[in-house]
Amino acid sequence: MRFRSVIIVLALLGAIALGGGSAVGSADAANSAAPTILSVGVSAHSQPLPAAGARLVLTVHVSNATSCTFQSQRIPFSSLYVVKTVACAAGHASVTMPAIANPYKSQVHLTYAVRVRGAGQQSVQRTVTVTEAALSTSHPSPPAAQPATPTPTLAIQSVTVSPSVIPASGGTVSLAVRATHAVTCTFSGDGVTPLSVPCGSGSGRATITFVASNGPTVVYNYSVVAQDASGNTTAPRPFTVTQQGPPLPASLVGYLDVCTPGPHCYYGPMFATYQDYGNVAPVALGDCTFAAAAHWEQIVLGLNPDPSLIGFEFARAGGTKAGLTANALFAYWQQQGIGGVFLTGPHSYFTDQTNVENGVRSYGAMLVEFQFANGGYFAQHPVSAGRHMAVVDFSRLGAV
Repeated sequence: MRFRSVIIVLALLGAIALGGGSAVGSADAANSAAPTILSVGVSAHSQPLPAAGARLVLTVHVSNATSCTFQSQRIPFSSLYVVKTVACAAGHASVTMPAIANPYKSQVHLTYAVRVRGAGQQSVQRTVTVTEAALSTSHPSPPAAQPATPTPTLAIQSVTVSPSVIPASGGTVSLAVRATHAVTCTFSGDGVTPLSVPCGSGSGRATITFVASNGPTVVYNYSVVAQDASGNTTAPRPFTVTQQGPPLPASLVGYLDVCTPGPHCYYGPMFATYQDYGNVAPVALGDCTFAAAAHWEQIVLGLNPDPSLIGFEFARAGGTKAGLTANALFAYWQQQGIGGVFLTGPHSYFTDQTNVENGVRSYGAMLVEFQFANGGYFAQHPVSAGRHMAVVDFSRLGAV
């Protein structure tokens, strides 16, 4: 029985995870060969890519596949969306991915993915990361002194954005541009049809309307270009509008540090719901290892493993009320699969702040192992000496 393969990362705060509990279930054998990703390649400029972004060609070689779905981020740190789905029964497929601009003053990692489906709806996914340069903060040299009676020069003097930050509920942003020797000024950018407005009087105005959003904070990139009567144009003048993510739910107030959502404050999939797989405090069922694995698959792969199957596999791996070691978890995950997903190789991260932040940013979630001492607390529950495995799926960067 073959299943799809994934790669996870592990932040180790201890050496062994205890779990326990048991349930009875069964797994059905697949009737066809599972799809396999043989290789994923990126044809790109030399890395890092320029901050303005570049179009990349993503190529995948597969076996036992019927279709290949290519996914990309819209901006750094955003979730993936489907760019294109193509047939790949011939064993390979290529898709040109759109350019992704970097609005931040630090280098970022862009993530692309290919999900391959075979017969019987079996699928497997692999991600690829590419580095992209930081947005340049250098300033051009001041222009040379103009003669006493300067010739009118086509130029954009200023762009005003009000407000530049809008709430998750949406709203209207007013744009104003001041230009010299211009006839029209054209606004364009993320999700906006280019809009030309008259600015022969020296100024032009436009508006952008944002709908409500339940996703994380997003920085939208725009620009304005001025054009004179002869058809000459200025270089694009960039600007951004930030739409904030939803506020912290009332149920989590007091449990999470409050910060303004953004690239240094990412709460992750906090609005999702998760099954407990029998692992409910303060009852010591001990199946935290397999529950954490199932939650990781839900967050990273979008799956919802069946509780009875997870319980059956936990027991088959040797899990009891006395628990299960981390090594036993990973060995079973690699050899037998959990919820139909095979582990191809665990990787460990150091537990310092930078490493944990990078892991969450790069992979969306990591497994973490806690070590407790007698008299301690896990949330509001007192705990005894032992270990517990859970998932890190959000971080307040700066205070993980």
